Amino acid sequence: MNFKDDRRGVSVRKELFLGTPCPLCGLTAGVWVGPIEEGITDNIRADFPRWSPEEGACERCIDAYTPPRLI
Repeated sequence: MNFKDDRRGVSVRKELFLGTPCPLCGLTAGVWVGPIEEGITDNIRADFPRWSPEEGACERCIDAYTPPRLI
């Protein structure tokens, strides 16, 4: 993946800019998430088999595909 750590230690995707459409939902991305955890990528690929993590995903989609955590 093409992520680079900035000075704050936050991963930032260089190729994906705010305002570009998410490859999953097609909505304008306010926040790009990365790197994406393997369990989440498995969930995404169940619905989007041709998607790859390098394409990225918006925060909304990551939230939707994150498995619920049991307390």
